[in-house]
Amino acid sequence: MLRTTLVTSSILVLVGLVGCNEPPDAEFDLVTQRELEMRAQALDQRLDAIDAKMAENAEAGGGAAAPDNGRSDEAFQVYQGIQKAMAENDMAKAKEGLTKLRTYTDVPPAVRAAQQLGMQIDIMQQQADMIGKDAPPLEAEQWLVGNSSLSEGKATLLVFWEVWCPHCRREVPKLQATFDQYKGQGLNVVGVTAVDNGKTVEEVMEFVGEQNISYPIAKIPTGMKDAYLVQGVPSAAVVKDGKVLWLGHPAQVDESMIKDWLGS
Repeated sequence: MLRTTLVTSSILVLVGLVGCNEPPDAEFDLVTQRELEMRAQALDQRLDAIDAKMAENAEAGGGAAAPDNGRSDEAFQVYQGIQKAMAENDMAKAKEGLTKLRTYTDVPPAVRAAQQLGMQIDIMQQQADMIGKDAPPLEAEQWLVGNSSLSEGKATLLVFWEVWCPHCRREVPKLQATFDQYKGQGLNVVGVTAVDNGKTVEEVMEFVGEQNISYPIAKIPTGMKDAYLVQGVPSAAVVKDGKVLWLGHPAQVDESMIKDWLGS
């Protein structure tokens, strides 16, 4: 049976930890610590469901039996090769593997995995192409806490989040400590939210107040998410000298990265 595996930390860094795309529902495990792990687990659940259905059909005589283990194992090896290539940022090899994985049309879980990996690879490629390009403008419709700009400080850590997202509610408050520690050294932290999916500015302000967040928070148009290739929240971008320096998940940010961003 083709199975997905929890990705390693290196894969998490390179893929960018795609976050919540919509309000949570029961289909997803929302307690995991890393967003791409959540995606992998969700995919696991779907593959399990497919495998269970195939087995059920086979026993009932109402459908074809599951493909032989050898064929499934081959597909899984290809899948692992793609993950390794993605971890090494070898997009050419990842795409080559994806093309091969798509030939396993007789292994339904492989078809599903290929769809998921294809989206991840496309996102990685788009994000890689954006690095070094002019940063889209900060379009603040309303400042909810303080105010700022992308040119303030030596570098700006721009964090996209939504109050309905459980991962945002975990990660966004942690950025307060980062802001407090590095603002004197030139790190500008700005949180931005579209306040969507039925939520209100009042709910955002309530959360901000409960968490004692003091770094600037702005309400933005949804189009700004698109401009920064945000596929899910939380998501982050670093802007320096008007250019996009980095794209990823705020949980990835560590001391060495910050020091590098603040360097000359």
